[in-house]
Amino acid sequence: MSMSDSHKHCLYLKDCVQGVMELPDNSLDLILSGPPYFNFIVYSPEQENLSTRNYRDFLVEISQLWTNIEPKLKKGGMIALWIHDVYKRNEDYFTLLPLHADLASTFPPTIELRNIVIWDRYLKRVNPPPQVESEITRFQYILLFSKSKTRYEKNLNNFFWVPFWYYKTHQKFLGSKLLYRLIFQIGKIPFIYKIFSPLFFKTEKILVRDEYAAKEYTTVCPEEVVQMIMENFSHKGDAVCDPFLGSGTTMKVADTLGRHCIGFEINKDAREIILRKINTRHVKIVE
Repeated sequence: MSMSDSHKHCLYLKDCVQGVMELPDNSLDLILSGPPYFNFIVYSPEQENLSTRNYRDFLVEISQLWTNIEPKLKKGGMIALWIHDVYKRNEDYFTLLPLHADLASTFPPTIELRNIVIWDRYLKRVNPPPQVESEITRFQYILLFSKSKTRYEKNLNNFFWVPFWYYKTHQKFLGSKLLYRLIFQIGKIPFIYKIFSPLFFKTEKILVRDEYAAKEYTTVCPEEVVQMIMENFSHKGDAVCDPFLGSGTTMKVADTLGRHCIGFEINKDAREIILRKINTRHVKIVE
C-alpha cells in the first residue's frame, strides 16, 4: 500500500479477510469498524461475504480477519468495534444472541480486550416487533482492544460515551430540569423541531431525537462515535483502517481529523455513497 500526497486515503473494493494481507506489517495505528451481523442484516450479494449460513463458520471466518490483520497493527495499536447483540426468534418468543461477547472471543491472544463501553442508542426500542425474525438490541457495545500496552492507557481507562441527548436532559430551562425535559420531548415532533430547534440547539447537525437513521446504507455509525474513538486513540497523521467501511463514515471522519484511512468494502454499490462523503481526489481506489 502506498499513497501519494494527493491520495490521503485508500479504498479497497474487495474482501477484507484476504485484502488486509496486502498492507505492510506494522503500518496501522488504529483499526475501527462495525462488523457484520452474521445473516441478520443483508449488506450485499457478493459471494465473498462472510458466512451467512452457519454462525460458527461466520465466527471462524471473522477470526481469520483478526489473525491476518494483527501483524499490520503496530505494537501498542488499538482496535475499536461497535456492535449490537441480536434478538432471534424461537417460535413464539425471542432469544438473545450475545454477538459482542462472541466476537470478542475471536481475537488472537496478542490482541487483548481492554474495555467495553455500552451506550443507549435506541431510546424507544424495548423489544422487537412480533412480526420480525430478528432485531438488534437497544444498547450498543464499543469493544476496545490493544496490542500489548498502549500509549493511550489514560484515555482507555477514562473512556466513556454519553449521547448528546443525555446532556440535553441534564440542562435546565428557566432553572428547571423538568421544564427542559418537557421541551426536549416536544422537540422530537418533526415539525416542532424544524421550527423551534434554532432557539434551543446550537446546530441542527446534532441529533436531538432518539435514533440515528440509516438513510443511504443498511447500517450507519454515528459520526460522533467514530470521532470520539479516533480522537482518543490516534493522532493527526496516523493510519487508521476500517475493514468493513460500509457507507464511508470512518473515512469521512479521518479526512476531517487529518488521519490517513484505509478502508475495505466488498459491496461495490457502496462506492458512490462513500465518494459523496469525501473529496474523490484524496482517495485512491483499488479493485
